[in-house]
Amino acid sequence: MKLGEIIKKYISEHDISVREFARKSNLSNTYISNIVNGSDKNPSLDVLGKIAKAMGLSSQQLFDCLDGEQAFAINQKAIQRIPLYTSISCGTGLFVDDQVEDYIAIPDKYIKPGRDYFANTVSGDSMIGKGIKEGDVLVFEKTNIIENGEIGAFCVGESEAVCKTFRKLPSGIILLESANEAYQPIEVDLTDECFRVIGKYKFKFSIEQ
Repeated sequence: MKLGEIIKKYISEHDISVREFARKSNLSNTYISNIVNGSDKNPSLDVLGKIAKAMGLSSQQLFDCLDGEQAFAINQKAIQRIPLYTSISCGTGLFVDDQVEDYIAIPDKYIKPGRDYFANTVSGDSMIGKGIKEGDVLVFEKTNIIENGEIGAFCVGESEAVCKTFRKLPSGIILLESANEAYQPIEVDLTDECFRVIGKYKFKFSIEQ
């Protein structure tokens, strides 16, 4: 069944209005009306969860009631595919190839609309103190702006990129710091045209998961 049909059936069986159902699901009357009349065919999984809760169901139970076409469309809407590039170094620095190795699926609740993201597989142990281990997949938001103390991806040479903590000292000197005492900070030469911020660290997929 379509979601709108399921809501209609629930409303009829429980003798309540669309407005009452909207209040139960913590959604607007207009929005629920749009789903019922088919104007919004594929709501987000977050909305689906609210509707399921109003019916006394789990999100999965309601999802399983949907016809295949709508279930597929909602599931696809909830997943973003972002490019996975060649390994980024969390040690001495490795070449980051422009060629995409693969794409990984990320639930949309972790992704902000209108932002671009990329992923890299960690090589090295210089960020172990931040819980970033070799083999982890790191997800970065593409940006050239980063705040003091944030972890980012940085180009430090024509063919090198590293994952480090950004630190700008009062003197204006920029350091890219490791989270492992075995590695010295990288002092950025501001005259080096190759240096640039390429991304801000958002989250990771751990090899232990």
